[in-house]
Amino acid sequence: MKIIQSFWSKPLLKSNQETYQNRLNGGWPNLRYALAAMSYSCLTLKEFYDDVELYTDDFGMHLFKEALHLPYTRFHNVLNDLDMDESFWAYGKIITYSLQNEPFLHVDNDIFISDKFPEKIEKAELVGQNIEWIIPKATDDYTEALDFLRQNVPVCPKIILDSKCRQSINMGLFGGNNIEFIQRYAHMAMDAVKDAVPYILAKKGKDGTFNIIFEQLLLSEMAKKESIPTAYMVENNDCSDFSQYINLETAQFTVNYTHCVGLIKQCNFICEQMEYRLRSEFPRQYRIILDYLESQGMHYNINEKSMRYFDDFNRSYKKLKVYKTQEELMTKGLFKLREDVNLNFDGNFYWLNRNCESKKLERWGSFLAYFQDYITGNELCDYIIENKLAGDINATAIRENIFHLIVQNVYSNRFLEVKTD
Repeated sequence: MKIIQSFWSKPLLKSNQETYQNRLNGGWPNLRYALAAMSYSCLTLKEFYDDVELYTDDFGMHLFKEALHLPYTRFHNVLNDLDMDESFWAYGKIITYSLQNEPFLHVDNDIFISDKFPEKIEKAELVGQNIEWIIPKATDDYTEALDFLRQNVPVCPKIILDSKCRQSINMGLFGGNNIEFIQRYAHMAMDAVKDAVPYILAKKGKDGTFNIIFEQLLLSEMAKKESIPTAYMVENNDCSDFSQYINLETAQFTVNYTHCVGLIKQCNFICEQMEYRLRSEFPRQYRIILDYLESQGMHYNINEKSMRYFDDFNRSYKKLKVYKTQEELMTKGLFKLREDVNLNFDGNFYWLNRNCESKKLERWGSFLAYFQDYITGNELCDYIIENKLAGDINATAIRENIFHLIVQNVYSNRFLEVKTD
């Protein structure tokens, strides 16, 4: 299966920060995080696939090929002459889809993998990341954009205007083996965008929202109309299931796939964890990024501040990487409160104290008090279940919560140390 990515530089460099859903710096807080993420995405894909190609423009050729030396199998310089407003950032992706003449998977450059895609994905007629249910007040972007098109854009395709707007397809991951259908979809989407943009700009529509209509809703409606079977990376699509795919801490043990969607990219912890992983796994590439930014006179204090904890992270990360699954980590990993963490009890609550700072242990956090000596996650879960310390909560939920407690307090809070031998 050929893996492709795309990079149209105009939205990254010229987006107005006031534009809704803008793609300035790829949605990341700064260019250093953006380059780290795009590099990490490419490099994780290359760990599992020989054929990973980039579709880009002159700036992307210079940046990713000449400056950062990313190991794409092939670079396609095809996105230079896009006469399109940068707020329609999905247009570069749609053009890229239209250029494919063999089975492929397009992977957004804020997606990181720790294993190959499942066989059901590689063999599917059509692939999407997940179904997006369109729920009033929760996903109003779809309904607002569609209402605007109905009122102001007379040239919009009927299949879009007639949509009941109940579900869409998230296309962070997209592709498949039905190239004939994908070609027809991509060309309809290209024409729809080109026809609609003058009306949208003239009427001052909420620019950024229309990408999801022309890229995602159109695909969903066409696939439904033609009964094209679609495989999804995220199958169940309920909140608890989807949360696994945006949790950079735990995905390596659970779903082997992380997508830093939307505002997730603005979360300091996510940015920090992503940069840590790039530096740990691909130190040479990380150094190349820093040298490039320095050559451009770019310095970011927020990154330097967060990197103070890299060595601490790296020690734990290298130990936990030996475990490939959640069950392995819970069965074989031994965890204990760190030596610099003191545990105290005030008669009502346990407190963790370190460097003159105190944290009250509440809810699931209260079980950190049981890590005074090395213990596995499953040993603690068995003790909780046997002694009914979690009330009526079932065993599966207990094991899930203790797993998250452990990972969070190894990586994020840094209260736990790990022993793997």
